[in-house]
Amino acid sequence: MKIKAIVFTLFLLCMLFLLRFYYEKIDPHTHYLENLFAYLTGVLVVILFMIILLIKKQHKIKLSVCIVLFLSVLIVGVSFWGVRPYYIVYEEVPKRIELLESHLTETYPDRTWEITQSDSTFESHYLMLVRFDDEPDTLYHYFISDDVITGEKELKSSGSRDAN
Repeated sequence: MKIKAIVFTLFLLCMLFLLRFYYEKIDPHTHYLENLFAYLTGVLVVILFMIILLIKKQHKIKLSVCIVLFLSVLIVGVSFWGVRPYYIVYEEVPKRIELLESHLTETYPDRTWEITQSDSTFESHYLMLVRFDDEPDTLYHYFISDDVITGEKELKSSGSRDAN
């Protein structure tokens, strides 16, 4: 029983580390429903782990099913709620901003601009907002999809709106 308590404590420490990482690095950039599902997946993983520790060794089939279920939820949860959004926010978005920067430099060599992303988590991570210094009241929208990255579509503004 003492070993189970130590294993459970170590597991909880790992989960707290993952929770803090998610909360600081991913949570601010994602939609609240995605965050809710990520946290619920974490709770499910902890519950499954507790069940594994509580099942007696005589119930090998139940134990095996719970272990498989635990590992499946853990792997899918980490990859879908952790790796995927981290990759989008810290790898994909900077590449797309770089592509937009080079496009704007070629298209408007005499102008200066500021590129931002929308504060709303309802909009795509790939929607960039461009404000030219000589047009401070207008925001131009550039949606940089995968087709733009692969060269199948041309990069162009999808419209503008009054910044006020």
